[in-house]
Amino acid sequence: MNMMEHKYLFSSPARIIGSYKTDLLDISGVTSSFINESTQIGLYAQNFYTIKLFFDNNFHGRIKHIPHKDGDIVCMLLSAYFGKTFYYHGLIQSENCDYIPNIYKIENKSYQIYPYSNIEDKKLNFCTIPNLDYFFKNDDETIDVILAASAYFAEALRIHSQNKDLSYLNLVATGEILSNIRKYSDNEIFNEEILDLINVINNEVTNCEKYSKILHMNLKQIKRKYCIYLKDKIDDNFYFKANSYSMFTKENIDKMISSSYDLRSQYIHAGKSIGQYVSMDDPLDETCNYIASTKDKRFNDLVAKSPTFYGLYRIIHNSLRNEIFEKSQKGD
Repeated sequence: MNMMEHKYLFSSPARIIGSYKTDLLDISGVTSSFINESTQIGLYAQNFYTIKLFFDNNFHGRIKHIPHKDGDIVCMLLSAYFGKTFYYHGLIQSENCDYIPNIYKIENKSYQIYPYSNIEDKKLNFCTIPNLDYFFKNDDETIDVILAASAYFAEALRIHSQNKDLSYLNLVATGEILSNIRKYSDNEIFNEEILDLINVINNEVTNCEKYSKILHMNLKQIKRKYCIYLKDKIDDNFYFKANSYSMFTKENIDKMISSSYDLRSQYIHAGKSIGQYVSMDDPLDETCNYIASTKDKRFNDLVAKSPTFYGLYRIIHNSLRNEIFEKSQKGD
């Protein structure tokens, strides 16, 4: 069998121990001699890791095999699973050809250590990674959804120190994309008035299927699906974190999820900056609890009822990580 090996370099402020080895993937740390001391200092103590991918000529999967892109896909999935910032630096070797990865591509404007970039998290181990091979070997439409969501999530973490508005929007977009994984009944997404209208169309209108289809196409209920999906993914364990209680409760979680989408809409449709309100002095604050002092009282009230970047990060990462775990288990 003619095997092709591709090797990639990536890094993270997070220190991850152990390794992940399968017939397709090999993920591990690199030796200190690979990256010299000056580079380590320049990248603010980045921890470097390598990915090896092995393909044969008969490989078939949903992901189109492109050497320069494959490493980036693995990097996105790792960011989504661990909930940490990862930087993909490119190919090191592919089919006996050597490459020079770009180890200087990080452009952070500040080096505050956020929870999603925690350097001293001793719980992180590559051995705990679920079966990532599934995402390369199977032809499953939901793989596209998870990869697209992972791309937005990973980017949200990478750009947070540079652009807090867009990083928050990327988290909301992650939830929006993930909400397409499941199907929703009319009773879940429509209010009573719309359900009554659908009932009238089905029972009293000629060619009812046509008009019912038109109604459903124009009432996509994107926000409603976003809220239902994220809420359904939350279990009792979510309300506890790091030996303390979360600011989220079963009583306020619905409103928090809904407000995060409304806050995104304020930026998209009204051009209102939200970054300064969702990034608190304490990065572990999950809810804003802050009254914005703008002339728009409705916007001020919305900010006070919304999750911070870190709060929304916890909600979104909870769903994304669970999807990766559940999907990969099907391949075991």
